[in-house]
Amino acid sequence: MRCSPFSGCTFEAVEEVAGETQCLEETGVDILDELASLVDKSLIRQADQGAGEPRLLMLETIREYAEGRLEEDPEFSAAARRAHATYFVDFIQHEWAQLTGADREAALKEIEADIENVQTAWRFWVAEGDLEPLRKLTDCLWLLYDARGWYHAMVDLTTDLLKVLASTPSTPERAQEEIMLQTSLARALMAIKGCTPEVEAAYTRALELCQRHGEVPQLFPVLRGLSSFYTYVGDFGKGAEMGEQILRLAEHNDDASMRVEGHLVLGYNLAFLSELQLGLDHLEKGIANYDPNQHRSGRFRFGNNPGVVCFTTSALFLWMLGFPDRALKRATTRLPWPTG
Repeated sequence: MRCSPFSGCTFEAVEEVAGETQCLEETGVDILDELASLVDKSLIRQADQGAGEPRLLMLETIREYAEGRLEEDPEFSAAARRAHATYFVDFIQHEWAQLTGADREAALKEIEADIENVQTAWRFWVAEGDLEPLRKLTDCLWLLYDARGWYHAMVDLTTDLLKVLASTPSTPERAQEEIMLQTSLARALMAIKGCTPEVEAAYTRALELCQRHGEVPQLFPVLRGLSSFYTYVGDFGKGAEMGEQILRLAEHNDDASMRVEGHLVLGYNLAFLSELQLGLDHLEKGIANYDPNQHRSGRFRFGNNPGVVCFTTSALFLWMLGFPDRALKRATTRLPWPTG
């Protein structure tokens, strides 16, 4: 019964989780003896994982039977499932240290091998409505899902977090977390579904929260994400509005890098609204404000380098306005590599 919460596991995992529930087990049978007996009867098999520790795999029919037996004792079942969920939160926390170091790929494979167990733990804490362990799981899972292109799983993870977050008291910190999650949800949805109303709704919800709670750090990526969405769907009027808001935010914060983004977004949207010269003027301003040593990757920066895009997009518009020589020169300009 004590193995039933697992979807394949190591001896270490079973031993530790079983140890947490030993006091509630009436049989008094040692877990290692129990495992050895199940292996001898071919009810559990060992799978060699190469260099890693062998994993124990239970036949699905046996696992279903064990789960049924487990549910006959609600107290023991609850304790076993909590112990399992707690173990895999600790497991993920341990792997996080490896993910942020030189052994990232090895750590990703370790998590991937136990992904069903980790997701079972995730569902347990979602049902409990407990944000603390969910937050401990989120970063590692997000990194794995992103690395493997599991965007549907990213959507599920974000949706679960938003659901649990909605049950907590409203605070500025909660609002900032929801803004981040809504923005992440929009990006993940766009990756798997394209530019759908769901994507717009997620971005719009994030923007509403930004406006309700005043200036927050997440406002720029929300505006930038919405501008991309409106450009993709051909709503250049709304795209231009986002560009204007980015410029106002840049002026308020005296942020040169954000100013480049604002001129870029406003410029190409105006050009697509048949304001070609006005759009080009904004791109020229973006180029004038661009400093490769200032505009680097940062926490809320994403996508193509806006300075480079200002150069290439303005080259296209110069050609369309009848200046092929200037367009060629602009398109072939070699920008200096950031230093320092």
